Amino acid sequence: MLTNKQMQQLVEDAAFNLSIPISLIETGGNILASSRKDQIRAIDDIVQAEGDIIAKAGFMVKDGVSYYAVSLSNYKPLYIRMDGQGEVVRRYCYLFKALLELYDKMPEQHLTKEQFIHRLLLDQVPPADVPVYLDDFRVERKLKRCVYLIMADDKEDEVYSVLSKAFPRSHKDIIIRMDTKNIVLVKAIEDEEDEATTADDLIQMGLAISESMLNELSVNVIVGVGSIKDDIMQIRQSYIEAQKAIDIGRAFDNGKKGLYVYDKLFIEKLLFNISPEKCQEFYDRVFKGEEFDFLNEAMIQTVQKLFENSLNLSETSRQLYIHRNTLVYRLDKIQKYTGLDLRNFDDAVTFKLGLMIGRYLGYIKN
Repeated sequence: MLTNKQMQQLVEDAAFNLSIPISLIETGGNILASSRKDQIRAIDDIVQAEGDIIAKAGFMVKDGVSYYAVSLSNYKPLYIRMDGQGEVVRRYCYLFKALLELYDKMPEQHLTKEQFIHRLLLDQVPPADVPVYLDDFRVERKLKRCVYLIMADDKEDEVYSVLSKAFPRSHKDIIIRMDTKNIVLVKAIEDEEDEATTADDLIQMGLAISESMLNELSVNVIVGVGSIKDDIMQIRQSYIEAQKAIDIGRAFDNGKKGLYVYDKLFIEKLLFNISPEKCQEFYDRVFKGEEFDFLNEAMIQTVQKLFENSLNLSETSRQLYIHRNTLVYRLDKIQKYTGLDLRNFDDAVTFKLGLMIGRYLGYIKN
């Protein structure tokens, strides 16, 4: 079975060696592959109007151009188009048709289990072939899985080695190198008795991966986690979610956290889809278009800790190792400059959104 990319390569090679422009055209006239790349996806009017006639005749010349019908697996009839006419061009068409049919019947290169999953994540496996590979590799189709995407900018080989030892091939987990910087862990999820795996459980696994890399290799990796899927045909979606989790998460914390779980980024996903102009408008309303020097790291840490503790002042001051009065002083200072009292739930939410949008706008500018 030929892919579009393979057909394009065959067309280019044949056109170069025969010194004649060649195209492959689908039923309906869409140009699927062509030695003239600017014509790809254009419409061939002759095939569009007379494709059935060409298919029945097998060969036709029209306006000095030769057309030859060919049938390949997984495709409706295709049409070879070569510029020119006469016996020589007709033989070229026949030889190219035979070449296409030969390549089409060649068995696909045998894949390893990891190569199969790699292609599955990139949507490069025809759906009809998936059950065959699942049987060959004894991979369960109906099993809960999620994708962990691990990005490493240093010691990539060592990171892959550590992950391979932590999740051995004999288990149901699968480790794949997507490219030089990105490694994927397709993690089998086994629920505890009467207790389903949650997003918090996924966070714990992600933290364990990050800490292992830091402790063993002194490498800070970035981890994105997709949602749990019940069918292996859905793990591509989990992979896409893991990518999105990193993209969205980094936009709101400047990459400081390093672990992003798609199912936990509720507010971030919402804000990410709002136009920068609307975000700027909201930010200006909250902070009145000013930059406040008092919003240093210590103040922001105070606010974040307050949010983490559900606006509980006593618990927040205890965890920050400061006197409760010091915390109240900091909150009063915020209220003085912004008009928002963070002890009030609505004001706290407004301020939190303002901070998040501020980081997002900074990310866009950078």
